[in-house]
Amino acid sequence: MAHTDRIVRLARMARDNGNWWGRLTGLSALPLLDDPGKVVGGDLVFQHLGGEEQEPRGQLGKIACSILMRILYAARLARFDLLRITCELATRVSRCTEMDDERLLRLVQYIYHHASDRQTGFIGDSIEQCALHLFCDADFAGDSMTQRSTSGAHLAIHGEHSIFPLQGLSAKQDVVAFSTPEAEFYAGCAGY
Repeated sequence: MAHTDRIVRLARMARDNGNWWGRLTGLSALPLLDDPGKVVGGDLVFQHLGGEEQEPRGQLGKIACSILMRILYAARLARFDLLRITCELATRVSRCTEMDDERLLRLVQYIYHHASDRQTGFIGDSIEQCALHLFCDADFAGDSMTQRSTSGAHLAIHGEHSIFPLQGLSAKQDVVAFSTPEAEFYAGCAGY
């Protein structure tokens, strides 16, 4: 399937998710949102440690998995910018809180209003002049609850007149890194 076909399918899926969200919640319109990771009460990660048990249970736990898997399918193919927030929310489906409901709403709002965003690539060189480039990075202790870091990787074809994205990765690391270089090392291993 061509890359542009995937992007068109993603845009349709974003609009479908927006309409689906409206049917589930009764909202007639999704307000404009610029950043899917920001929430009214803080950033994507919790601002506190431990107190999760006192938070009220969310109402979208049963349908959140279905919505997130639709988004994840499209994000893996054509919208790498959605990977981190989607994977973060997916890890919380079994213990969904009202804050997670808010995060999911904001993610769907972001997709709905940015459905026309495109990840593009172009090839202007012969295959002999192109090479694969892998970029890896990590945050250090980005998850405030578990103190685990998140690895990110981006694989693309590069040439003098070419750049074509092939794959993106956003994954929580299996171990707790004790320094930024250690987190970066694990990210390099994940990308490799």
